[in-house]
Amino acid sequence: MKLQFVLSLLILVTGINWSSRTLAHGVLMEATPIPSFQVQVTYESGEPMANAQINVYAPTDPQNVWLQTLTNENGYFLFTPDPNIPGTWDIQARLAGHGELLRINVQEDGAIRQLSRSDNTPLQKWLTIAAVVWGFVGTALFFSRRQQPLQTTATPEHSHF
Repeated sequence: MKLQFVLSLLILVTGINWSSRTLAHGVLMEATPIPSFQVQVTYESGEPMANAQINVYAPTDPQNVWLQTLTNENGYFLFTPDPNIPGTWDIQARLAGHGELLRINVQEDGAIRQLSRSDNTPLQKWLTIAAVVWGFVGTALFFSRRQQPLQTTATPEHSHF
């Protein structure tokens, strides 16, 4: 009798537990922290570029768009690079002839760093400096030369006076 009571109680508890799971349609949620960027695109005046087209290019295929989206009404969008694809990701924003390029570097160890537009290689920096200096020198030489009067040579046989 005691055994029947224990078995009945066990069946009753198991049945209640099973039916509550079935009726509740349980939902599980998990949160995994991943490095993401909230990017805002604005005009130089500070006005947000609402609904700007965003094209993201992966380092492994810089010719084809990896992600295409739009900014929201405040100029924001969320970008999460694939940590398994190291290298420099290019993010291009465009709207009505205006645009900007942002570069984000995902390193081999998964570390992510944002590169500004001025993060050029040393060679690019030196070439820029050389071009500016050459421009100043060329301009100075142009304006420092003396203007010589035009000389006309008229010979008597060709003169019609």
